[in-house]
Amino acid sequence: MPQQNIFSLSELQQKAIDGNALAQLALGLYYLPKEIWESNEGWEFRDRLYWAYRLASLDGPILEPEIYSAFELFETSNEANAKSAFEWFKKAAEQGRAESQYAIARCYYEGKGTEQNDKLAFEWAKKSGDQNFAEAFCLLGDLYSQGRGVEQDDEQALAYYEDAANQGITRTYIKKIKMIVRAKGIVDFDKAKDDIGIFENKISDRLNNNLKQCKEQRFFGENIIYAGPITIDVPEDDEDLSEEALDRIASDTRWLNRELKELSLVTIEYKQELEAKNKALEAEIKQKELLQIKMQKLVEQFTHTLGNVIFPDTIYQVAERLKTNPDCRKDVLLLNEAYHSEIIIKLQGELLRQRHTSTNPEKFRQLIRACRQTSNIGDKTRSIGDVLDYAASRVTARFLNQHNASLGSIRDNILSRKNVSLDDLKQKFEDDILLNRSLGSVEWINQNLRPFKVVNISPLWQKVFILAESHAEALLFGHFSEVLFNAFKYADHATDEFLTVVFDERLIDGKTYLTCSWQNPLGDKAVNSLGTGKGLEAIQEDLMQLNDTPSQSSSLLAAQERQQFKVTMFFKKDLLINDAPTIKIPR
Repeated sequence: MPQQNIFSLSELQQKAIDGNALAQLALGLYYLPKEIWESNEGWEFRDRLYWAYRLASLDGPILEPEIYSAFELFETSNEANAKSAFEWFKKAAEQGRAESQYAIARCYYEGKGTEQNDKLAFEWAKKSGDQNFAEAFCLLGDLYSQGRGVEQDDEQALAYYEDAANQGITRTYIKKIKMIVRAKGIVDFDKAKDDIGIFENKISDRLNNNLKQCKEQRFFGENIIYAGPITIDVPEDDEDLSEEALDRIASDTRWLNRELKELSLVTIEYKQELEAKNKALEAEIKQKELLQIKMQKLVEQFTHTLGNVIFPDTIYQVAERLKTNPDCRKDVLLLNEAYHSEIIIKLQGELLRQRHTSTNPEKFRQLIRACRQTSNIGDKTRSIGDVLDYAASRVTARFLNQHNASLGSIRDNILSRKNVSLDDLKQKFEDDILLNRSLGSVEWINQNLRPFKVVNISPLWQKVFILAESHAEALLFGHFSEVLFNAFKYADHATDEFLTVVFDERLIDGKTYLTCSWQNPLGDKAVNSLGTGKGLEAIQEDLMQLNDTPSQSSSLLAAQERQQFKVTMFFKKDLLINDAPTIKIPR
């Protein structure tokens, strides 16, 4: 059998000084104190090299002479020194030796031979991992899992543990399994169960290999019964090596028992935590159901009360009696406005009840579809322009009269730009809109407040006619009013632009939608400050129910586009347009 080359310590040191990276690694292993690597946590590569050295006397040279010499020297005259070990590992690491890069990463991680430094531990472990060194993957998993030297990331930790396990680092299986049953967002109990089976097979193979080594190397003694039914027969030959091999088996078994016990505790803890979460979730669901029932009762009570206290017909009758008196013309017009407002309020109360007390959204859709008209028949129908104009009228009245600090500053800014007083503007609004009806409300805003343009009403929108004073009118009025008022409240009034509205149509997944887009300048304001809260959320919920969709892209979209804030509403065509052919009954 060929003899193994052996270097003296001085020869090994000279080779290392001359820049031999293998000799530098060897000296690092030579100087590494026993108490650092004996735990076997993170130093498996040293353990593998040592066992290769121990078997070399039987199998012939299987190690580089520098590494063999380091262990030979370690057995006879070890000068343990953690600092020296680190320094030699570092020299080899700087020359690109993956084992040494990992070794100094481990030293930085544990603070052995150098000051503890998580950032450098991560950097060197990453370099070693880039060379596919298995132990480096495990250390990178630890660093990501603990958030040491790098931002905490359970998914990244799990990926590195899987890489290490795939390369045979057995202890990584326990880390990987714990991560699967504990980490947020990646819990998978079935996968953990599968991995436990794989892990047990790996350990079984490892123990069997050790037993096989004991048999093959013809070690000492009599029959040794170990781990239940396993029996090995080893004749007396090399007592020291046999004892070390059996110690290794016993160490593996003790470690396995510890890890499986901890895994069992983790599994129990996970199950208990899962049960607690399920109980809490059940309680939360029950509480929400009770709250939903309570809210439904409140809505029903509110709409019932609303019906008992609002009497728009009374206002209408008073207006009818006064309209023959020329001196009461303004009062009559104001009463008519109040009449229409109370009608809308009453209808919106009924819509509120339909939204929140019915478990069948189809009833909500039917309520809106029932308001469709096939043609314009005067005062009994509303076009989309009529609805928009009425919404603009009510929002303008609110803007001019509401006492609100944030609105007040915006209003003052607009009055200053227009060089007009608030009282004069209120009077002009009453004259132009309520009394003389000389302008539509959209055009009045455009001329007297801020630029307001309706740039397009598509052919399909031009076919939209809905019943006057109906649920559909109340719905559209509410949606348009919310977005228009947000435009006044949140737009950048320092620009020359204000509001552009486009009524268009779009084909989505083979279905035709009528779209209504509102766009106003964003300025320096963040999107989340532009009225994208409860008001728009309520509109979106309406449109999701009405369009029977969970998607924003076919209900309501709010987005920033080139310093412009844009809201787009989507209405399924059949909600507002009745294309069903009229059935003619022959006489």
